[in-house]
Amino acid sequence: MIYNLFYLKKHFVLISALALLMSFSLSGQTKKEKRQQKMFLKKQKKIEKLKNPEWLIIKDSIGYFKDDKRSYTEMPSVTTSSERLQKTYATERSSFKNSNDSESRFGSYFLEKKIIQAVLFKTELKNLTIEIIATCNNGSNAESKLFLFKKEIEAIRKSNDIDNFLAGKYKIPFLVEQNISNSIKSLCF
Repeated sequence: MIYNLFYLKKHFVLISALALLMSFSLSGQTKKEKRQQKMFLKKQKKIEKLKNPEWLIIKDSIGYFKDDKRSYTEMPSVTTSSERLQKTYATERSSFKNSNDSESRFGSYFLEKKIIQAVLFKTELKNLTIEIIATCNNGSNAESKLFLFKKEIEAIRKSNDIDNFLAGKYKIPFLVEQNISNSIKSLCF
């Protein structure tokens, strides 16, 4: 009897282990599938965060935000990290680049990114008003407004998509880029 009990326990353990292994192999995901699922969840979380920017105010299909150039300095995207570090220490936070400077697109990278985020993730937007604030070299504050209307917003939507935006690849249509450039150039003159 002890032998039969041992025999039953032995088979029960073997059958249980076999059933457990089969359940893992049938429902288990490969490492690639797990990685893809994890990346998908991470992407969805990032999209949800981008859909509700704190800096954007929407009222009656008109978006509004302030772009304060005093709070950041811009580095060209092709600079290395060591060049950025040197430039950060060499440049005052409140300085503003001259429009004759070859890098006169001060702040446009951040502004373009905010504009595209607002347009892509807030589909109800029909107009966008941006107040641009900067401190000029003489210490005075300057303000400029940039208005983007339905035609320009549609052009931005046509030339961009969410996947490319998440990857850091986006395009500004020429007309919008000109408007941004003119608004920034008019700040300190």
